[in-house]
Amino acid sequence: LKNLLSNRKITAALNNIYGGGFNYGKRYAMLADQFISRFGNADKAGLFSSPGRIEIGGNHTDHQKGKVLAAAIDLDIACIAAPSGDMNVNIYSETGGKISLNLNNLNPVNSEKFSSAALIRGIASDISKSGFKIGGFLLLILRFL
Repeated sequence: LKNLLSNRKITAALNNIYGGGFNYGKRYAMLADQFISRFGNADKAGLFSSPGRIEIGGNHTDHQKGKVLAAAIDLDIACIAAPSGDMNVNIYSETGGKISLNLNNLNPVNSEKFSSAALIRGIASDISKSGFKIGGFLLLILRFL
């Protein structure tokens, strides 16, 4: 992964996607370093980015079939994820801290009510009920300004 991120063609492609002025290969290499530091090997890891958006008008009215005027912004959240090889989910976020849960139990857990762990368990439950295989994963989420 780190070798891939040091490739000039990859860096050029990232700069083309995001726009120049920043070394995105270096950014993702830093993310990979932190993932390896926290979880170990990143051989099967994937990189993901969720672009930012701002709602100029109609904030949350889309939940009630209303209209929203939104625009993309040049901020995002980047993460690196890999299968854990078991049913354990371990997530670290610089803003949300650490989340750990085991997907062998897909039933609601009272102590997780209204938490990110409950959301993850619920999504895994629905995926499993739809006939798809689920498994644990390791996830490191970092925001970049």
